[in-house]
Amino acid sequence: MMKSIDEKHTIAVEKSVYDEYCKIHPNCRNLYGVPFPYLNEMESIYGKDYATGKSAEGFVEAVENLEKEATVPLSLESSDEDVTADGSSTPPLKKVKIEQNMKRGRKGIDTAKGSQTSEFIKFENFADNINVHLSAMANAMKRAEDRETEVHDREMELAKMSDKVLDELLALEGITTDEALAAAEVFLAQPHKLTLFFKCSSALRTRYVKGLLGESQGGRS
Repeated sequence: MMKSIDEKHTIAVEKSVYDEYCKIHPNCRNLYGVPFPYLNEMESIYGKDYATGKSAEGFVEAVENLEKEATVPLSLESSDEDVTADGSSTPPLKKVKIEQNMKRGRKGIDTAKGSQTSEFIKFENFADNINVHLSAMANAMKRAEDRETEVHDREMELAKMSDKVLDELLALEGITTDEALAAAEVFLAQPHKLTLFFKCSSALRTRYVKGLLGESQGGRS
């Protein structure tokens, strides 16, 4: 079983080792780099079994073992009963002891059931907390991935428009080469204006460029 945790409570092994482990244990995928803040609590509960390589005793096994310990052969009972002076009978001593042992056994079983139930509830709460934690992290990672995809797509779109903006400007009627170059510089410096230029119809592009160059020249003067 793979077990290597750093001070951040994350899996601290090489990614290649983790990937090989996930081939055998596919349920552990997507946990690389995920913190497990409750690991120490789990270690204190199941550490002994982990160290010896034995699996923890389950609830059903505990009950069965206690029932076996509480079982006493019926052959120990005596068929004879003591008779008192007034003629009444009393249970034999062996039978009384057997009944007492059985009561103690049942009490032990009830105690074990309560202990096992408590541990099960603790583990169930721990698992629920882990699921909530992993779900929140998955949602955050999904949102971050969506934002990165959106930014990347936007950058690619601007790059394509930047590559062909000069050709589009030179193709406009009434726009000189110098004006086309000046407008291209403005568009590359201010991408939002480049986007607006490509949204304009062919008839509006010339007017937009003329107005843009007028603003630029007015700002310089």
